[in-house]
Amino acid sequence: MMSTPGTPIVELRKVTKVYGSGEASVKALDGVDVTIGRQQFTAIMGPSGSGKSTLLHVLAGLDNPTSGQVVVDGHDITSMDDDALTVFRREEIGFIFQSFNLVPTLSAEDNILLPMKLRGHTPSAEDKQFMAKVIRMLGLENRLRHRPKEMSGGQVQRVAVARALVARPAMIVADEPTGNLDSESTAEVLELLRSAVDELGQTVVMVTHDEQIASQADRILVVRDGRIAQDRVPLRSTSPAGEKH
Repeated sequence: MMSTPGTPIVELRKVTKVYGSGEASVKALDGVDVTIGRQQFTAIMGPSGSGKSTLLHVLAGLDNPTSGQVVVDGHDITSMDDDALTVFRREEIGFIFQSFNLVPTLSAEDNILLPMKLRGHTPSAEDKQFMAKVIRMLGLENRLRHRPKEMSGGQVQRVAVARALVARPAMIVADEPTGNLDSESTAEVLELLRSAVDELGQTVVMVTHDEQIASQADRILVVRDGRIAQDRVPLRSTSPAGEKH
């Protein structure tokens, strides 16, 4: 569950990721050392093939490093077997993807509740109160009975954001969450992620290719050739959506 401020939420220690072997091998991450704080919005940027998506996947437990250590919310996930890691991801990490990944046959409400159901968790009164707060914040009150095909792209992504938030995980990871959205919907989703940090105390780590989108974060990590090339505080943009590329 979501933790209080204090120790970092993520620590990568000399993390290397190599795909393939021999002459065909590719070093996607090259001895990365980085720490990500709690209740912070961190953007990861870099050119295609830089290792930014690999970095996100490794810190979220979606991919195992070749060497090094990954600690998330005090847990060394590199020491976990596949079953334990699956449970950890389900319990501690909320995911937001570019392609939404909602279940098309379920209503918005059932999609939002899916992480709790997968845990076998019956929502408590406190859970229901928090869910109602998230739904109000995301403006989904009138869309709960709609299926994904009955909603706009922006509304569908709001449902995906709500699904990631309601179980109050330790961290939210977002992989190009605005990549399939127009400028207006992009601005809305970024505002919601910003609110998740500022109003709900959540931690968000987001991969994006767009500098203006990244400028809405608290911190930007720029990855090049599998290493952290820059670690900087962004200049806040007055146009969070930017131009859709």
